Amino acid sequence: MSAVQVALILSLVSLFSLPVNGDYKIGVGRYDITGPAAEIEMMGMANPSQIANGIHFRQYSRAFIVVDASNDTNRLVFVSIDACMGTQIMKNKVVEKLQSNKTFAGLYTDDNVCISGTHTHSGPAGYFQYLLYEITSRGFSQETLDAIVDGIVESIAEAHQNIVPGKLLYNTGVLLNASRNRSPTAYLLNPEADKALYQYDTDKEMVVIKFVDNNGADLGMIKYICMLLMKH
Repeated sequence: MSAVQVALILSLVSLFSLPVNGDYKIGVGRYDITGPAAEIEMMGMANPSQIANGIHFRQYSRAFIVVDASNDTNRLVFVSIDACMGTQIMKNKVVEKLQSNKTFAGLYTDDNVCISGTHTHSGPAGYFQYLLYEITSRGFSQETLDAIVDGIVESIAEAHQNIVPGKLLYNTGVLLNASRNRSPTAYLLNPEADKALYQYDTDKEMVVIKFVDNNGADLGMIKYICMLLMKH
């Protein structure tokens, strides 16, 4: 189980101090975050020649809001975005926009909003606040950042409007033939004692957190199994 999986599960459980199958209020929302479609480098490969020249798939922000049914102010927002990763400036701008909205002020803050990227390398770059990440993307792109930030806020707003009583379901399983170690030679250099702890050279455990309403109807799902790079 990865550090991100552990962090999310612990965040959900520790936030409410309730069992995972306890009663919550849950909202889900989705909104387009597709940024500039051409003449901008894609984020992830650090290759200045990898320039976007069109849209193959739209990219989205998917927001999940979980509220403690016994305390309406005790809530968590988890946002999954079709981007290489979340950034500090992105998080800051999202929280600023949420706090400037009278509906959300005080509810969604820097303490309870979590933004996670799918790690795709097939989205536009330029949304970082640090120089190192911007060198190969030819600088900062306000257009990219605005598209992502605005889409995240809209997805959270939609999730907020859709909040209903529901439950969290959690399960794990082994999923083979879906991922691989991209550097098996390097893995083999690990100490024998470390390699003996694992059956495979990658983590094959798939973790799923499912959100359902009180009638059992599906609301949304978060899964972890492998790191996404791109569609070949």
